[in-house]
Amino acid sequence: MVIAVLVGLLIAAGVGLYVLMPKAPKPPAKLTDVDDLETYLQRVVAAERPPGLSVAVVKDGQMVYANGFGIADGPRNVKTTSDTVYHWWSMTKIPTAVAVLQLHERGLLDIDDRVSDYLPYFTVTYNSSFP
Repeated sequence: MVIAVLVGLLIAAGVGLYVLMPKAPKPPAKLTDVDDLETYLQRVVAAERPPGLSVAVVKDGQMVYANGFGIADGPRNVKTTSDTVYHWWSMTKIPTAVAVLQLHERGLLDIDDRVSDYLPYFTVTYNSSFP
């Protein structure tokens, strides 16, 4: 009985915290200028969803806008810039897999090919004792 009450209290606390957390603002239906974009992105980082982000806009192969918003490193109070390097660690596997599968769907690569067919500098040494 005591465990059920504790679990109930933990669930209620979790739901309460979720409801009280700041939510990212809804994107505007239309942006008319850079000020509108920057106002929206400032609201996003103010809600800390995410706490910091960098934006670049490329047109005709040229970067026409770059800026950072919010904090890149909260404990050190490092502000985000357009040059901030974000460490995704293992998260890079997901967008890499999506990109590879999209290229496969477009017929631009075959997922059964060796990586070195596309990246000649990529070499792998296999341990022959490993199955």
